[in-house]
Amino acid sequence: MASVTYDSENKLDKDLEQILADELNVKLVRHGPNFEVDTKITPELAEEGEVRDLIRQIQQLRKDTNLTLNDKTKIIVPSWPKKFEKQILAGTASVEISEGPKLGISKIG
Repeated sequence: MASVTYDSENKLDKDLEQILADELNVKLVRHGPNFEVDTKITPELAEEGEVRDLIRQIQQLRKDTNLTLNDKTKIIVPSWPKKFEKQILAGTASVEISEGPKLGISKIG
């Protein structure tokens, strides 16, 4: 599991540790006597990174086509990790996702 251990006289509060975890893309933040970062990319972390990149691409498409967060949209993608489908839909303010030859987004209604 990707983790980071930070060396500090004081333990950070949970909110700051969560920000640190998010920024460093690690699952576990520990307070310890030295600073070290576990940089092993597990298959799960790689998949999560792909999901975040896909969400970023879709959000850019929304912006490029002048869609707002109020617009209901459908996403078309060649493939996506099915277990992250709800996260992808929520992260892109979309209501539907389907398979297609290339990444696209269309307004519904």
